[in-house]
Amino acid sequence: MASLFSKSDPTKKLSLKEVDIQLEVLELLANASVSQRFINEEDHPLEIVYKFSYGDETSTIYHFEVELDGKTYRSRVKTKEKAREAYNDAIASGQTSFMMNQEQTKPLEKTFEINLGNLRSKQEVTLRWKMAFEVTAQGDKRTLSFGLSELFPRFKKNSIKWSMGVSVVQASEILKFSSSSHEFQEEKDEEAEGKDKVHKLAVLNVKEEGDEDEENEQDFELQIQVKENTRQGCWVEEFQSSKTEVCSAALLSYFPQLKQEENFYNLIFVIDRSGSMYGDKIRQARETLSLFIRSLPVNGRIKFNVVSFGSKFTFLFPNGSVEYTESTFKQADAHASSLDADYGGTELVQPLKAVCEMNSKEDKKYQNVIFVLTDGQVDNREDVISLCEKKSKEARFFSVGIGEDVDRNLVSGIATKGGGLCEFVVGKQKIQSKLMKLVKFSMSSSYSSVEVEWPDSIKKLKARTLPTEKSVIVDGERFLAFALWDEVLREKKTHEKEEVKLVGVSKEGTKFSNVIALKNSSDLKLRTLNQKQSKIQKENESLSRTPSLVHVMAVRMLLTELENLSNSSMETKLKEEIISLSTKFNVLTSLTTFLVVSDELTGGDAVTDQTLRLETIDVTPEEPPQPKEDPESCVWYDIPGDDD
Repeated sequence: MASLFSKSDPTKKLSLKEVDIQLEVLELLANASVSQRFINEEDHPLEIVYKFSYGDETSTIYHFEVELDGKTYRSRVKTKEKAREAYNDAIASGQTSFMMNQEQTKPLEKTFEINLGNLRSKQEVTLRWKMAFEVTAQGDKRTLSFGLSELFPRFKKNSIKWSMGVSVVQASEILKFSSSSHEFQEEKDEEAEGKDKVHKLAVLNVKEEGDEDEENEQDFELQIQVKENTRQGCWVEEFQSSKTEVCSAALLSYFPQLKQEENFYNLIFVIDRSGSMYGDKIRQARETLSLFIRSLPVNGRIKFNVVSFGSKFTFLFPNGSVEYTESTFKQADAHASSLDADYGGTELVQPLKAVCEMNSKEDKKYQNVIFVLTDGQVDNREDVISLCEKKSKEARFFSVGIGEDVDRNLVSGIATKGGGLCEFVVGKQKIQSKLMKLVKFSMSSSYSSVEVEWPDSIKKLKARTLPTEKSVIVDGERFLAFALWDEVLREKKTHEKEEVKLVGVSKEGTKFSNVIALKNSSDLKLRTLNQKQSKIQKENESLSRTPSLVHVMAVRMLLTELENLSNSSMETKLKEEIISLSTKFNVLTSLTTFLVVSDELTGGDAVTDQTLRLETIDVTPEEPPQPKEDPESCVWYDIPGDDD
């Protein structure tokens, strides 16, 4: 039997009996419906604090409900202060209560906390929640990834009743499914064929065999190969958020196929070797650098160098970048395998300035590309990002964030302002495909300062367009954008004839423009597959009372931008806007809570302070030991200031 144990007292337990996960892939978006059934094995009531983390930056939770004693209770969105007050009042009066919070405890991941209050002895409870996120796409392949290891880190293999299914709808005909992580079986559907077919898969079990006592940390991954490299498209969708309010959203998807030229590239790998990289992080950094070096083509058009930094920095090739040959590859690969976290503190501005200065002396025919590998533990984040933005005309900056406690804002800021892309390496994730993508894109045609020009019918409705900042388009890399506004484009025949335009400029100054036709969302079946029709939908098929994935993901992008505007504090108006959006679209944020409180939830004798006990389940990693100092044979560049 799989159980959740208290860290403070392992003899007290809340047991997990059953898990059901249903994943839905709707073109480029995905939905996960998770159900967990628990039972209180103790002979007294418990209040349980259950925490889990999730590292997908595109994900958001937009639904939470509880089933208790055969009845289902759907949560309401409240501000954290009001929710906590109502929850505590309910517990004090003997009621059973539940709430779900979200915290951004680490820049890379969100931590969710579910409080189960006054759960009686031998009582069962089922928690259900829904999460929306994006599907990775490259060419004619889509990859659905779902982090089982992050959601269920303490559950053992074959120890609970476990079920999982996947439903897939694509605009193009699906040719093949494959999975490197799990076995699966596709259900036969003789009636529906072609691109309109809903493909249903039953996930069986983990492919990798192991000891039943080992923790199951195998994330689920499904590859979907389609017949055509899905076209560009823009779909408009309506949503009735209340009896009197109606709003609309648009999803724009674009797969660029840009003209490729045989250019010359100077690639600089800047790797963090400060003390904070000790342990798994420096191991991951070594592996990442080695994969980068091994993935480069030997074509006579590549030069490279490796820079190590901490409270000082060194160049592998002190006299400047060298041509990538079999000989220099072996030298760099041996260097990568010897790296350790022995450079003291973390200072990134000076090494980047030195790199840019050295690049200025290189042959002008080479395009400079800088890769930064770091956990981001710097004190001057804004200075680093500002420097990358300033130097973005001389080089493109790519970044790889390493470790669970990585500074996501720094890593993404380097790439966003530096005209590149970023990836993150956490835990036991497979990183080869991520790094290959970065290498490919670093040497691919691209356009920067990309903006979406919406048609007049949407502009006049004062639509919020997302992302709000200008973006970068890279050959073969999917580009997504959204728009939100508070009215319905009722004349569908009119707006379906309208067009959305993408405009931008290449590094060489070439202008880019692409036109995309507007469509109605029903053409792509973007609504959740198992969603039942509400009374409103039956009366008016064009409207829905439950936000679809288009609305949820658009709001998620907007909320992320609003929350990132603040560091330690938010202005009152900004907070009010975040809370308003969260309440309107039922999307969880760091300022709001899903709350379930009802007199009907409690039966039998009231719970008192004498019978209630608090058990906490947490998965916080232990602090790593301090690094050891080792000598380094490279030339040192000392940076003023104390080591971290």
